[in-house]
Amino acid sequence: GAWAVPGHAEIRDLLEPATAAVSRDEADAERIGTAFRVAPDYAVTAAHVVPPDPRARVRLEFGEGSACGATVVAADPPDRQGRWTFEDLAVLRLERPDEVAAPCVLMADALPDHGDELVVCALNAAFPPRVLELYDQYRVRETHSRQNPPFFTVDGSRAVVKGMSGGPGWSGGPGGGIGLVKASEHIGAAQGGAVACLLPGLRRVCDPELYDRLVTGHDAYHHERQAWTDRLGGSEEAVIRRWLVEIHGRMAG
Repeated sequence: GAWAVPGHAEIRDLLEPATAAVSRDEADAERIGTAFRVAPDYAVTAAHVVPPDPRARVRLEFGEGSACGATVVAADPPDRQGRWTFEDLAVLRLERPDEVAAPCVLMADALPDHGDELVVCALNAAFPPRVLELYDQYRVRETHSRQNPPFFTVDGSRAVVKGMSGGPGWSGGPGGGIGLVKASEHIGAAQGGAVACLLPGLRRVCDPELYDRLVTGHDAYHHERQAWTDRLGGSEEAVIRRWLVEIHGRMAG
């Protein structure tokens, strides 16, 4: 059956603080996209949100109030026509991560089914001030598992629009963030309703050393803090998920 998501209020106080508005590293720069923290030292966003220059810097303003600079350490390039396909992920290294109180999103490696619910946190760029908001009315329309890379489309009461790209998609079934929102081919066009898969994207874009640091940091973080796994329901899948987080955390430690 379709996965049910923990109630809106149950996940809001974790997902919203972990999500950040992204802006260029310039004075009074406008918020242009969304990112979220996945490990103490790292956040992820859509590659088309960040500047194309290697080692580019951006500013992150998290939902819990912390703000910091971040450097792009890995990113997908556009295709030969200059378009952003579903290979559209960038990894950011946080500067002074100890000063950032934002939690790290619990990641899950799973593809959803038709009708599964998804909670999304993302930048609402419709009017100033551009603020982060939580949307819990999305359902999976279609999962394109045979595509390379795989992705899935969503329907909801709110269209996926410019500014939401890079936001986390949380699914209660596997118990974690399974994807990042993709609102457009490029920053100047708002079109979407699709989600790129998170962990396959990280394995693609990171070199082995970076991937190991990121995942080890993620697993150790969630071994020490059970806030995310405590929100999972009492289903058999949730029990298995909590057990896997515990095992991975012990290995990371």
